[in-house]
Amino acid sequence: MFCRNCGFKHKETDAKFCASCGAVGEVPPEATHADETMVSSQKQSASVMYEPSAPPAHDYYAPPPMYQPAPPAPYQLCTNCRTTLEAGSIFCNSCGARQGDSLTPGSQKKSRLPLIIGIATVVAVAIVAFFIFSNSDHRLVGKWELEDAVGISRNLLASQVEFFSDGTGVTHSQFLGVRFRDEFNWSVERDIITTVHRMGTTMVYNYRISGSILTFYYYGFDGGVYATYRRVR
Repeated sequence: MFCRNCGFKHKETDAKFCASCGAVGEVPPEATHADETMVSSQKQSASVMYEPSAPPAHDYYAPPPMYQPAPPAPYQLCTNCRTTLEAGSIFCNSCGARQGDSLTPGSQKKSRLPLIIGIATVVAVAIVAFFIFSNSDHRLVGKWELEDAVGISRNLLASQVEFFSDGTGVTHSQFLGVRFRDEFNWSVERDIITTVHRMGTTMVYNYRISGSILTFYYYGFDGGVYATYRRVR
């Protein structure tokens, strides 16, 4: 088939791009008679141009040597899609990439890969940080001492509570002269604090901070049972 743009004749019948000029589209096998005549006349002119003249009748005459270029390689591979091409093809007849270019469409895609990975890493770190800090209230960090209790005995409450910035904490209490220390993990969602203690007990409270006063509500804000702690550190 022949290229619509430059008249180059292709061996393949399903070429998408011209191997000579890179144009999209080609002339089907029923090319115009004018194109075939032009290609045939070019071949005849070339054969006449390089046809050596008949030697003279002298015995000592030898025809002059003619320059014979080295035959090209039988094929080459597209630098972009690795399709097998005719030797000397300037454009790939499969993907249209220009042969010999330093940057092909495939290499452009590869060069963007590190950038995409970097952006994805930054987004992932931001999401993790958001969930970590959104589940904590740094106003709680510090040491609090029991000040008052309403609707519940003070003997059932920790005399001191400490919250640490890493999401852990510890309570100090005393019962019948015996001191107890209990470690826990804590998290916050809106105005609800959840503590998971070392012994496996999970406690859920409403809480409110006003200045240096921390109030725990054991049955909701309107339950009437609460304890207040004052910040000491």
